[in-house]
Amino acid sequence: MRRYAVDACRALGWGDSADTVALLVTEVATNAVLHAYGPDIRVRVLDRGRRLRVEVFDGSTVQPSQRRSPPGSENGRGLGILDSLAVSWGFDTVLGGKTAWFEIEN
Repeated sequence: MRRYAVDACRALGWGDSADTVALLVTEVATNAVLHAYGPDIRVRVLDRGRRLRVEVFDGSTVQPSQRRSPPGSENGRGLGILDSLAVSWGFDTVLGGKTAWFEIEN
């Protein structure tokens, strides 16, 4: 998923943002793997002009919630990272699951 998103990012002319996309898609996809139901996880990358949108679909309709992690914890920081690096992000319930998405600007 990470490699696909980075390759798509570069192919769309967003190569300067590849490191940010790699980090953020890893966070979102990891949440999908850890908390979603079923193996159906898909990534889509969309050029929206001034913004690049990355979507990760999974089979769960449960909306993630941000939690506080104790110092040194390896879990619970993903949404905070999204909040820091993405221009906008969110979750949409769709038929058969949800789509977690984020947008960055070039």
